[in-house]
Amino acid sequence: MVDGWLVLSGPAEYDFTGRSGSTNPSPFLEASFPSRLYFQWFDRFVWKGYRQPVTRSDLWGLNPEDTSKEVVPLFDKHWKRTLSKVHRKEEPGTKFHSSSSSVNLVNSSTRSRCPSILPALCRAYGLTFLFGCVLLVCVNLLTFVSPQILRNLIVLVSGDDSLWKGYLYAATLIVVASIQTAFNSQYTYNMMVVAIRVRMALISVIYRKALCMSNKTRKESTVGEIVNLMSVDAARIFDAIPNLNIIWSAPFQIGLALYFLWEHMESRQGAKPGHSYDQVHISGPAVLAGLTVMLILIPVNGFIAKKLKALQICQMKTKDQRIKLMNEVLNGIKVLKLYAWEPPYEKMLEGMREKEIENLTKQAYLSAVTSSIWVGVPVLVSSHLGSYCIFL
Repeated sequence: MVDGWLVLSGPAEYDFTGRSGSTNPSPFLEASFPSRLYFQWFDRFVWKGYRQPVTRSDLWGLNPEDTSKEVVPLFDKHWKRTLSKVHRKEEPGTKFHSSSSSVNLVNSSTRSRCPSILPALCRAYGLTFLFGCVLLVCVNLLTFVSPQILRNLIVLVSGDDSLWKGYLYAATLIVVASIQTAFNSQYTYNMMVVAIRVRMALISVIYRKALCMSNKTRKESTVGEIVNLMSVDAARIFDAIPNLNIIWSAPFQIGLALYFLWEHMESRQGAKPGHSYDQVHISGPAVLAGLTVMLILIPVNGFIAKKLKALQICQMKTKDQRIKLMNEVLNGIKVLKLYAWEPPYEKMLEGMREKEIENLTKQAYLSAVTSSIWVGVPVLVSSHLGSYCIFL
């Protein structure tokens, strides 16, 4: 076991500095397994930033697998497959009429399909995302291991068990916390890597499409819309990817919490006479009182999310119009100066900007309400559960 740990602690055998193409390669490439696991390779950068201001020359280069040279071709390969499947389904077929002895072309689909970019993204970066999901499952499970160990430790202190069990529980708490921290850090790192790669792929495909657009398509899509797609929309997807797992992780954690809480309350009710747990009689169904609060807040959060979505759509439309108008102003600045049209265009731009600020203000208020609900939910659940236990 010690020999294996020494092998893992050694530096990487392969030299990736030539592949990275950077004069200042990242130390991650030569870091050992424990260093990568606990991000010890990043310590030198933190200390350097602590001692002196960090400049651009101090930044490390990207890892070879995270550069556009590696990320974009992988996405393009799967994206071309998706496009070929869609085009193959839309190819016209032939139909023979025996009465007239003629052959007519028949479209395979009456409505042209718009290819989805999601399958290509899943095939290109899905394995890294799934690995992050596995890490998150481990983190969620380890979150409930520590309370169980702590409960056994409390029972041990109140009883007359052997002392070595206490040391074992304390050491296990430290080990579990260390493993949970490592898994959580690796999960966050993997999700951010996936988000960066997806954003890089989307920006590249949008930019490539903008270069080969026809005149008809250019009339339908403005420069502002294209810029927003590459900057704002791609950034939104970048922000959403690390939070996608909340869709299944939150119900999973709530289910585990309810299960352990139900089991704990049932064990307190069924404790033997004379035991310290027998002083409080609480039934397992009391857990449903806290669950009721969370279920009531689901429609409230849904309503706020719907309002935020509507404001975001309005914000994007207004931003597209503002960027389009600003582009027209810059392209025709000589005409504006010649006819003294600066004041009306200035009023139009200020009006659009005020509308954007108004939408951003409403979004900030709604986001504050959502944050307050998330912060207040534990208090509401605890107080509701306590009231149920006291009065019933």
